[in-house]
Amino acid sequence: ILLNNFANGLAKQYDLSGSLRVLEEMFWIYRECLGLCPPGHPIRDGLLSNFANGLSKQYGRLGSSSDLEEMTRMLKESLELRPHGHPFRMSSLNNLGNSLSRQYARSGSLGDLEGAIDKYRETLELCPLLHPHRVGSLNNLSEALGKRYDHSGSQDDIKKSVRLARESMGLCHPDHPDHAWASLVLARSIRRSMALQIRPGEIFQVLKGGLMARMSPLERRLGCGLLWIEV
Repeated sequence: ILLNNFANGLAKQYDLSGSLRVLEEMFWIYRECLGLCPPGHPIRDGLLSNFANGLSKQYGRLGSSSDLEEMTRMLKESLELRPHGHPFRMSSLNNLGNSLSRQYARSGSLGDLEGAIDKYRETLELCPLLHPHRVGSLNNLSEALGKRYDHSGSQDDIKKSVRLARESMGLCHPDHPDHAWASLVLARSIRRSMALQIRPGEIFQVLKGGLMARMSPLERRLGCGLLWIEV
């Protein structure tokens, strides 16, 4: 437990410094922890999840496919150790969905995308109305269904994508921290579904709201601006 806490502290240090040396030391400690916590150990699921989070950071920096593959493997094992009713099952489902989505972005494999959709669906089922993570779950599933629509042309997928994005948007007041993200997801869904007779002007209205969402992260607001230019 002490080693795990030390590794978690290094993860925070990396967030502040961006030092790859700190990240490497963190991985060494996590591997030591896993060696001391074999299958059946009560904190193995948390160690796997924390290790995978560190690999996610490194993948974001270096883009190594081996990091992504190891991260996905660890998240799958962690999820298996968190059955239905486990307090952290929802976060494991969401993290694995994100990892599979990143694998899809890299490989283009529909199997990865289908896996991400399954995990996002189950995550959403665990986020009832007014749950603090419902907006993010709606956004993730909407985006994944939109990507599958790009492959299949399924009207069912794009209609569900738009419906989920509209629900997310409805849960985000202008000062909600995810307002720009919800705006971006809805705008992308509308753009995909122009053939469904949705008013073209709506996409600009949605993006304008995202651009003005002052409590949202700058990168989300910039995403709205870039999509505005593309449209």
